[in-house]
Amino acid sequence: MSAALRLLPLLLAVGLSGCGTLGSRLAGDSANLLAYHAHVRSLSAAEWAKENEQSRPGKDDGDLPRLRQAVLLAAPSATPRDHARALQLFEQIEKERR
Repeated sequence: MSAALRLLPLLLAVGLSGCGTLGSRLAGDSANLLAYHAHVRSLSAAEWAKENEQSRPGKDDGDLPRLRQAVLLAAPSATPRDHARALQLFEQIEKERR
């Protein structure tokens, strides 16, 4: 996995925690995303596949479920195709926030 992809969850969390008016809620969301990142990094391939099956966000879900999915897809147990999808999700969410 590329170094940039490994850093995305951390950069995202730092960016979210610095937001002004929603600071406390986003700080909590950031902490949860970082904890989830730590969890998914430790999953075996079989555990990762099960987590991926159970955690797919719905079409109308908000940013947090989509961010969790992107963090999952960026995990070491994911395939290169999943890593590419993680980058797409991060970029899509970023564009929507502009």
